[in-house]
Amino acid sequence: MSEAAFQQIMDLNLLSKLLTDLLNTSQRVSLPGLGSFVSEEIPATISSYGTILNPPSARTLFKTSESWNDELLERAYAEHEKISHSIAKEEISEFIQQLKRRLSQDRTFSIPGVGDLKYISEAEIIFEALEGVTFWPESTGLEPLNIKPLAVRGEIENLSGKPDFVKEPSKYMRGADKKVPTYTSYSRRESSNRVTPDSSAPASINGRSAGLSLLKFLLRVVIIALVLSIVAAAIYIFRDDLRPLLEKILYNGEERELLKYLK
Repeated sequence: MSEAAFQQIMDLNLLSKLLTDLLNTSQRVSLPGLGSFVSEEIPATISSYGTILNPPSARTLFKTSESWNDELLERAYAEHEKISHSIAKEEISEFIQQLKRRLSQDRTFSIPGVGDLKYISEAEIIFEALEGVTFWPESTGLEPLNIKPLAVRGEIENLSGKPDFVKEPSKYMRGADKKVPTYTSYSRRESSNRVTPDSSAPASINGRSAGLSLLKFLLRVVIIALVLSIVAAAIYIFRDDLRPLLEKILYNGEERELLKYLK
């Protein structure tokens, strides 16, 4: 079917306008019996090298699996043409039947200012939007941002005091006759307020550790001496009872026999 024949069924420029308006406000717009345009949001991403921040965006797909009618296109067409919903439904249905035949024959169909529908099979039709065309108004004007890590680690500063007030605001500032607080230049005290590492801290910590180690060592020595004293006192007190045992420990059999004769 020629372009002129298509134009007799539906103005393709009008179709382009209706689809653009609907896709900018809805995430799904159906072509009843054929499929639906579906918009998917893509969150902001960072490149694999971590040097580019890609802004959030959206992509529009065509899904033949979603062929149920949401009536958005029919209602928009009826309102624009000032016709009843039933007449708009008939004309949209006739257009889509002709579109199916056009896709099966030519394998592609271009919608001016929107993109191309490409026929793969009855179960698969893909949509390729024109370069630079997006159906997510919030992403308009957003561009990739180059980022890089700080070369030098920043310093932590103690911020104190109240925010300064601009005494002579720029003539381009809204409400220039009023004092406007600026939060980009807090008053800072002398540089001594900056948080800097205390060089004496490691020395004091090492001194405490050495003192604790010495205290533990002295405590062990006292305990050992006390235990030895108790053992020695016990042996002295019970020396008569412990004599046979001590002789067995200290002397062999011949020496014990010799001790008996000496006694």
